[in-house]
Amino acid sequence: MEERRHFTRVQFMGPALLWQGDRRCATKVLDLSLHGILLARPEALTVSPGETLTVHIPLGEQANIEMRAEVMRVNPLSLGLVWHNIEVESLIHLRRLIELHSPTSIDKELEELWQEI
Repeated sequence: MEERRHFTRVQFMGPALLWQGDRRCATKVLDLSLHGILLARPEALTVSPGETLTVHIPLGEQANIEMRAEVMRVNPLSLGLVWHNIEVESLIHLRRLIELHSPTSIDKELEELWQEI
């Protein structure tokens, strides 16, 4: 099977919060990239591909990543999302997190990402 990914995915096990409108659900990050995120699917959450959610990933007292992301894939155990709206500060934190967990340089991926925006 041909690999279609353009962005390095790194495993990052950590907490996350999802907002579906006014509804909030706690979940866990399974992996992430500069373009998307894989989350454990909360049992109480009913979502469909194409739906937009807000994802909040706390990184410490002063740092977090927050993004608006579109649901691309839903299965019984996980949600695959692609982000469409992320603040610059969150993108900086995301980049640092990926750099810390990736064995390769992500400079080329960053260049590709900026061309998409």
